[in-house]
Amino acid sequence: GGDLKLESKTEKELTKDIKEKLELIYKSAIEDKSFDEIKESFSEDLQSEIDYTYSSLKSNVNSEYRELTELNIKDIEITSVSVDGEELRLYAKMKYTYKLSYKRAKKWMNKKIPVKAELL
Repeated sequence: GGDLKLESKTEKELTKDIKEKLELIYKSAIEDKSFDEIKESFSEDLQSEIDYTYSSLKSNVNSEYRELTELNIKDIEITSVSVDGEELRLYAKMKYTYKLSYKRAKKWMNKKIPVKAELL
């Protein structure tokens, strides 16, 4: 399929919807919610695909050494739109800020050490 150009109003509505869905996904992952708690926000035919991606995101949000504590989406820009068979495909760029919390325990050292980090 070829690239499509969206009407301005349609693009604004889609961008708003994308932002809301991504905020829900990240906020829920940070709060350690199960996908079942948010799946009603997504169309039924996409739930299994989103569930798989959500599970992967949750495991990355809270790892052994760090934890994502906040993500704020500043801007989303749809970069291209195309039709692939019966699917409408959107590609977008997202600008965001985030906060990480670094965990103090280092398993490989078998003891706790204080960690200080500064951005210069």
